[in-house]
Amino acid sequence: MRTLFNIFIALVSCQICLGQKSVQLAPALLKYSSVFFKDAAKVEMKFAQEGANIYYTLDGQLPTEKSTIYKKPIRINKNLTTLQVMTSGPSFLPSEIISTTFIKDGLPIQSEQHSAPNEKYKGNGPNTLFDNEGGLLNMKSPTWIGYQQDTIEILVELKSAKKVQSVLIDFLQDYKNWVFLPQLIRVDYLNADTKQFESFVESSFELNKSIVAPECRPIMLTAGNKMVTNQLKIKLYGIKNLPDWLPGKRRHGWIFLDEIKVY
Repeated sequence: MRTLFNIFIALVSCQICLGQKSVQLAPALLKYSSVFFKDAAKVEMKFAQEGANIYYTLDGQLPTEKSTIYKKPIRINKNLTTLQVMTSGPSFLPSEIISTTFIKDGLPIQSEQHSAPNEKYKGNGPNTLFDNEGGLLNMKSPTWIGYQQDTIEILVELKSAKKVQSVLIDFLQDYKNWVFLPQLIRVDYLNADTKQFESFVESSFELNKSIVAPECRPIMLTAGNKMVTNQLKIKLYGIKNLPDWLPGKRRHGWIFLDEIKVY
């Protein structure tokens, strides 16, 4: 009889252990001022589960239990850095990996002019695209400028002529609300000698069916050579017809952007 009792206790203990192992930890809480910054971004992380650690990477690799353990606030100062974080602890499944991209300010921008946006999504003033505010998933945030048209043109004027090699644009992707990356981005630069705009860099993008959740997508376009200029002309070409696998096909897609950086 005592043997049966011991077996019963062992089975219950095993079930409890298995039950605990099937519980997934929550992600860590990240604290920072903004994903956009001038000199450096300071990121703090918090997680209260006893015995658990926060693991993170800054090099594009997914974090594992062999990654760096968070012990104190981290400092980010590169132009474009993606922080990936997970929590892990004994008797629990690791948390989902959360990812946040931080973007450093570029060359000083004097002003920018852009095609008239949709009346509902006009941004929060003339400096919307270079005010270091945004990076939010809510398309109704006043930090976004929204378009539903074929072509968008943006003229960026730097405070002075500088060597330029890269342009970064932060976009929103939200397929549920028909918000996509442009099909094509083209950047021209003003040649100081000819006083004409000439081709600088361009890139095309295709729809990715696997994207389900809204996300911010900073796109960095880098030219093969640096050019000295004080003006850049950016053209965004939107989706004219939604794909068949989305409701609302044959309608224009939206483009939302909130920041432009020049490096």
